Amino acid sequence: MDFDKRARPIRNKLKRYTTESIVECCLNALHDKSPVEHEGLRRPWIYCLILEWALELINDSGSLHATQRQVICIAQDLWDLSYHAANLTAGTGYRAPLRKMLIPQLKFQTNTNVRAFFLFRFASILLDQMNSAAPANDFEKITGVPLERFFVFATWLQTSFTQMETPFIRYESILIQLTPHFSHDELVKLLRLVGGSISDLAETVKNFRAEKRSIHPSEYFDEPLLINRPVILLPNGISTPHPHVLDIGISEFVLRTLKKADPRRFRDKFTTGFENYIFDVFREHGLDPMREDGIESIYKKCGVTGKVVDFFLNENDSNLFIDAKGVEPKPKVLTTVSGRFIRDQLKDHHFKGIDQIAECIEKLSDLHFDELASYQERFGLIITHQDFYVGDGVDLCSYLEEAHHNNLMSTIDGKFPIENLFFCGAAEFEGILKACSMSGTQITDFLKFCREQQTSAVTRKFDIAQHLVEYCNNYRLGHRRIGSAKTLVVKDRLFNQLISAVMSNKGFWSVGTDARIHQFVQEWRTLKTRLFAK
Repeated sequence: MDFDKRARPIRNKLKRYTTESIVECCLNALHDKSPVEHEGLRRPWIYCLILEWALELINDSGSLHATQRQVICIAQDLWDLSYHAANLTAGTGYRAPLRKMLIPQLKFQTNTNVRAFFLFRFASILLDQMNSAAPANDFEKITGVPLERFFVFATWLQTSFTQMETPFIRYESILIQLTPHFSHDELVKLLRLVGGSISDLAETVKNFRAEKRSIHPSEYFDEPLLINRPVILLPNGISTPHPHVLDIGISEFVLRTLKKADPRRFRDKFTTGFENYIFDVFREHGLDPMREDGIESIYKKCGVTGKVVDFFLNENDSNLFIDAKGVEPKPKVLTTVSGRFIRDQLKDHHFKGIDQIAECIEKLSDLHFDELASYQERFGLIITHQDFYVGDGVDLCSYLEEAHHNNLMSTIDGKFPIENLFFCGAAEFEGILKACSMSGTQITDFLKFCREQQTSAVTRKFDIAQHLVEYCNNYRLGHRRIGSAKTLVVKDRLFNQLISAVMSNKGFWSVGTDARIHQFVQEWRTLKTRLFAK
């Protein structure tokens, strides 16, 4: 029996109940904080899928109010389909199906601070006027909201739902905390930009999924569609499906908005900003890698041209060639088992970076560059804005079709070993540098540790973040650290603006005159009316 036939009865069960009651029960489950043996047992990705299916489906005539117990049973039915969704017998090996099973769990279980710093890191890159004022100008032109004010609002959302673990915020509380610092018009605009009513969310889901379609197994593991509108506007207040959905959804909204103005210009500006950010992280830890212009100057002196990497670092007898790509994975690349699709999706960044590393090594070797290390001591690292979960070079090869695997091996042949190729996101890179700084070790020491760990099935890890945890444990460093000085400056700036605004707003509304009370009631009524107006 294929996945579609197994999923249909579950979807038919959902049609028996009202959409509103399913939404309520799913939100209760998604925000449940009762003790569990392991966070994965909460299965938030399952409830997000139930939520989306409920929004998509047309209820049966005379649909009933679902109880929490009934929705829990539906979640169990859906959980029981995980083996069939993974399709471990499809002949693609075990690593690709395992990868798509693990990624939703890892993303939903991401540490609260890691999620928060993703937002602040993103803001620090976009708000850095040294990179370009274009993103901030484009965002305000399209939305009518200054980019920094949007990030202050996003900080309030993130703090309320993630740090304070509030499952629901009443409109009265929103008015007291955010107005009049944010005008009434601005508040309505902000909430509508990132949120929607249940009918709005249903429309969003239906825009992505055809009503009459075969239910594909990848749907089981896909990123929640509610990332496109991560704030739920309910009759008496707002909620969010999950902090992961909120944090990624806010950042995705900013990305989508900026790409509307000029996709190529934004990508170029953000890539430059991301490279500068990575350089700042290096310098924060007392490292001064050679940048691409330094490598180009070596080429120029010798009368040659060719590809270069963003950063070259010589550590004693080891070399590190780094390429920074300010990109994020498209949802399908995280859930596919197709080697061809993975290669096509990574062609313009991961594979391009590998090509740059290989050619740079070849050129420097031909020029007898005196700092070039021996073959076994050359390492390659591709850093992306968000992790693509492709592990190391050996893992990447295991996901590819034979022809693409052979092409990759041919590209790096004689330049550096495939075991010395690694991939990570910006958060993991920050953690690596902090761990090395605190332990008195070098980046290539950490990568050698990873390489050694990957040689045994007992110590092999899924991604570099898991190696980082083990490395920190070995050196008794405690929890892995993230963030950078630059990110902390922006975080503090946004928090200070938010705290100042909230304190001022509370002072404004605490004046208990009849006129102020009447104003508040009018604002509250108008806010609810305007949020749900078509």
